[in-house]
Amino acid sequence: MKTFKIILLAICFILLSCNKEESKYQKLIKDKIECMGMERPSDSYNYPLYPGMPEWASLKTSQEMIDACKIPSELLQKKSTQAVIQAIWEYPFFEEIFIFYSNFSWDFVQHDAYLELCNRKDAGISIFKRLKMYDMKWCDKCPLYPEPNALEILMSQYQFLSQLSVSEKKELIKKTLEKDEQHITSNYYRVTSWLLIGRILLNANYQPFINEVNCNNTLKKFVENYDYFIYYRDNTKELDKMAQIIKSYTINFLK
Repeated sequence: MKTFKIILLAICFILLSCNKEESKYQKLIKDKIECMGMERPSDSYNYPLYPGMPEWASLKTSQEMIDACKIPSELLQKKSTQAVIQAIWEYPFFEEIFIFYSNFSWDFVQHDAYLELCNRKDAGISIFKRLKMYDMKWCDKCPLYPEPNALEILMSQYQFLSQLSVSEKKELIKKTLEKDEQHITSNYYRVTSWLLIGRILLNANYQPFINEVNCNNTLKKFVENYDYFIYYRDNTKELDKMAQIIKSYTINFLK
């Protein structure tokens, strides 16, 4: 009996320690969780080192930080697709694909969770579910918070769009249009919305829009070259022109 009590106490101590560590980590990612509009997947991965931890401050180079965020592939393979996306969402450098996203930053593309997501056949629909759920009020609270935009850029990759049915693509467009209407004055959010819609039309092989893109070099650059983000973010008139062109084709596509 005495041995049993000791074992029980040891288990309780371990569980309490784990909960304490979990609580510390959850506090570090509080903002990321709050703006998701959904519960954090139960099998989510906790990065052992993270910005805000004393140990993180001891890392001297970007490469050391990137190395500290590596996740064993055998561990990721056992996780749900939403947990894999969560590991991308919480990745300290996730915002890089929003700030420096010419075909994604190299560091991000090599991230273990992204590579695993590329192997999932339900990746597209899983990202789409997240886009439908994230809290738009958070965008008003923190207009420069990059995760929602980075998620749209992630969704705009053809390998993920190709996993959606035509009806799901139409639903995604409608959801993105709603977002654009709610943030009509924020170019930070509008650029990625119209980029996503344009790429959905291309991926859906909507021939009228494909013809327009082939004839309109400016539009072609907008939907195919991420480097133009800063230009359109700071140029409302030009962004409105691109939005109007894309919207005119979107209306017919949705019929």
